[in-house]
Order: sequence, then C-alpha cells, then structure tokens
Amino acid sequence: ITFQSCSLALLAVLLLGSAAGNGYGKLLRAGHTSSFYPFGPSAGDTANPKIDDGGSSELSVSLSAGFRYFGSVYRNFWVNNNGLVSFRGQVSQFTPSPFPIQSFPTVAVFWGDVDNRYAGEVYWRQTTSDQSLITRVSGDILANYPDIPSFRATWVLVTTYYDVTYYGGSPSTNRQSFQAVLATDGTYSFAIFNYGDILWTTGTASEGDRETGLGGIPAQAGFNAGDGTNYYTVPGSRSADIVQIETRTNVGQPGTFMFRIDPFTIIPLGTVRLVGGNSEFEGRVEINRGGVWGTICDGNWGIQEAQVVCREIGHGGAVAAYGSAHYGQGSGTIWLNNVNCAGNEDSISTCPLLSDVTNTCTHASDAARGPVQRS
Repeated sequence: ITFQSCSLALLAVLLLGSAAGNGYGKLLRAGHTSSFYPFGPSAGDTANPKIDDGGSSELSVSLSAGFRYFGSVYRNFWVNNNGLVSFRGQVSQFTPSPFPIQSFPTVAVFWGDVDNRYAGEVYWRQTTSDQSLITRVSGDILANYPDIPSFRATWVLVTTYYDVTYYGGSPSTNRQSFQAVLATDGTYSFAIFNYGDILWTTGTASEGDRETGLGGIPAQAGFNAGDGTNYYTVPGSRSADIVQIETRTNVGQPGTFMFRIDPFTIIPLGTVRLVGGNSEFEGRVEINRGGVWGTICDGNWGIQEAQVVCREIGHGGAVAAYGSAHYGQGSGTIWLNNVNCAGNEDSISTCPLLSDVTNTCTHASDAARGPVQRS
C-alpha cells in the first residue's frame, strides 16, 4: 500500500465580506438572499417579460469602453430567462450543453430551464452612477484581488433570478433565487455569483422530475468564450451536485463565487501550493488570490482541512495537520482563518469559515501537514 500524503501549513485569513442584504420581498420557498446585492423594483430594476425561454431585448452596455470578456470587448448583451447573460444574441436553449460551445459567449450563473410564467421574476439593471453599489462591488473585488489596488468599477450589471420555478412546475413547486453581478473598470472585468437555497436543478423538458425539479440534465454554471476552446465550468455543473452550490464558495462565504473574466483564460480564486517541506507532499499551505500568494492561519486547522488541500493538489490522503508555522513562517497576506471543512470539498477555498477574522493571526500561526507515509 502506498500512502501519498501531503503536509499542510496555514496562516491568517481574509475573506469576501457578505454583501449587504437587499431588504426586498421575502422568498416563498427558498431563503438566504441576504448576501445578494440590492434588487427588485425598489432598487430600480427592470423585470424581463414572463416568456418561457425568453429574455430581455438587445441591451447596450452603458459604458463607452464596453465590457471586456475573454479578451474581446462587447457593447451589447442580453439577459436571458434561463439563467445566463449572453453577448452575441439571445439564448433560448433550456437544456445546458457542456462548455465549451462553439457559438455564443455567455456568463451562466445557473443555466437551466427557468419558467417565470408561473412563479418568480428575472430582474436586471446596469449603472455607471450608483455610487453606493459601485463602492460595495469594488470593495468586495479588492478584498480578493489586492494585486489590482487601483480597481474601481465604472460599470456594474446586476441580474437577479428571484423566487423562480422550473419548466413543468407550477406556482406550488420549488422556487429559488440566484444572482450574477458583472463589473468592469474598462480594463479588468469580474463576475460575482450569489446563490440562495437551491432546491431544483432541471425542467421536465430536460428530463427532470415534475414534482421536485431534480434529475435529468441539471443546470450548469460557468463561462463560455464562444470559440469552442476557452471556458470555465463551476464544479458540480450538469450533475446532481449543482443542487449544493449554495454550500460552496471560492471566497470563504458559502453561496458566493468570484472570478476575473477579462483575460483569455478565466481566473478563479484559490490556487494552492505547499512550501518549506522536505518533499512535494508536505509543507506550509499557501493560497493564491488574484495573483498574490499568502497563507492560512491555523485556527480550527485539522485533518479534514488537510485532506481537502491534499485532494486539491492531487495527492493522496493526509496523515497529519500542524499549526504554529511547523514548516516555517510565510510572508505577505494572510488569506484565511478558521476554515471549517467537512473533508469532502474539492478546494480549500470552497470550505465555509467559522469566522473571517484574520487580524488576530500572525505568520507564527501558519498551519501545516506532516511528512508523507509511504510503503
């Protein structure tokens, strides 16, 4: 038997703070929209027509520089009822095809067969002047991309799918809410995904169950350049696991994801490496956020967290987890603290936090994993 184990080390933490709640309405079936950015009529949103597989008309980006996405600049967009924003035309397709797709460039927060005729609303608004929203979105981005300290959004698009049900459902079937926010300063572009309780994944035309909205070909989340090559798919897409997306994250806040989307390759947060060990299987855990390597504090650091890091970097099971800078002190930013993994997550960045306080940590508290056991 060969045990390929990795050694871990952690430091202090920082995480995307919860965006303030919107105070609009109350979910009938699903909850947890408190992390959403403001939406609804009181926020000045426009509601899409209640048309199955429909969406908005062609909309012009209200920023002269346009929106940079996958290395291209787009000046028009569509907000589609089926959970995605597109840039070369409306998308009426209700069953998600796996990315990459050789056609339309899209941002898909939850591409599935939404039917807002029976329940829910699809809202959107774009702004270059709402300074409260711009400041909040910019602050959340800067908290996770400190290598771009000059970033301040000059255009923000908020799309919110509020209390929507699925095709084949009814006013009494499961409903849920999710939100996609796009932001740019004309050079750098970002996407933020927010999810409330996800209760359904599939319409009946995609072979889903009429009573539950589950089964069949489930929804997909991610990004498609439209060139048949470049794309990024959020883990769990087009599988039953997508129903748990609100329990996952790449910024330490369950139900929230953030991505840089202006370059040719989408840049998710959360690349991990081990530093200071005697082999590739042990060392201090360091995490990359926005191009900046930092550490994780050892608050609540244990074998479950070590297991997740080992899985993320492609090693076998962990055999030990250490704190107190066992493999030496790191330097720079302390990205995470009080990570609370179940042990089955795909990435340390998807684990929830017991708290997001990092200012009580120093590099003397870097977490680590013990030496490999091999035979």
